[in-house]
Amino acid sequence: MRQKKQPYIYTLVILILLNLTGCISLQQNSANNTGSIDKSEKINNNITLLQKLENKDISQVEKTIASIQSQLINKNSPNYKKNNTSKAKYKYIFESTVFMGDSQAEPLSLYGFLEPTSVVAKKGRNVISAKDDIPAVVKLNPKKIVLLYGVNDLLLFKSTEDFIIKYERLISSLKKQLPDAQIYVNAVYHVQDFACEKKPLFKRSDDFNKSLETLCTKLSVTYIDSNILVSKDSEYYAPDGIHFLSSYYPSWLQFMQKKLNL
Repeated sequence: MRQKKQPYIYTLVILILLNLTGCISLQQNSANNTGSIDKSEKINNNITLLQKLENKDISQVEKTIASIQSQLINKNSPNYKKNNTSKAKYKYIFESTVFMGDSQAEPLSLYGFLEPTSVVAKKGRNVISAKDDIPAVVKLNPKKIVLLYGVNDLLLFKSTEDFIIKYERLISSLKKQLPDAQIYVNAVYHVQDFACEKKPLFKRSDDFNKSLETLCTKLSVTYIDSNILVSKDSEYYAPDGIHFLSSYYPSWLQFMQKKLNL
């Protein structure tokens, strides 16, 4: 059985941490001009917390200390502030844009870089099943639409021609229902070599892209080759060699911002 430690030691630690939290909170509120904080209320809340902790098991007290420490470290780290600033920036920049796509586009909202209203994407989507997402995009009525499909289509279509025919139908349907929206087609991303060895059909991305670029010229939509951002040995790739780590998406969004003239 674990021996109990003196609770006053933890009380002192908690008090110090809470005091730090209060100081940090005061500094942040002062910087943001959000108004003054009621110090008496904060002190009373801290006292109440300490009284509750004294009646708890030591292990629970330790968890509380760890939690407060974690919050202090995370919220005041340069990376925390930088990431949240960047995400807020991207959400603002792309607020009138919708990214349609598959599991390569879906992380834009899953990782919090864009609002859910700027991403209509789903794992497994291809240029055929994408038609099911058009009503949602029409409701959002975006000024710009970015299409990212292909990784699933490489395994689905027997020929490049079939892929292009279906992609043309998707783009034409979007243009018909959202005539004022500008449409951008992102290239089919390359798949890393070891993944291509397991599924050779992935090797066709260059063929798909050549025909896709020709299609975009025909339909007067913009083709964007984002493959220049990721070589096949890039560290941006996830372990499966197909998808991307979260670290890739800020680079892609910066690139897309320029391409979309935002």
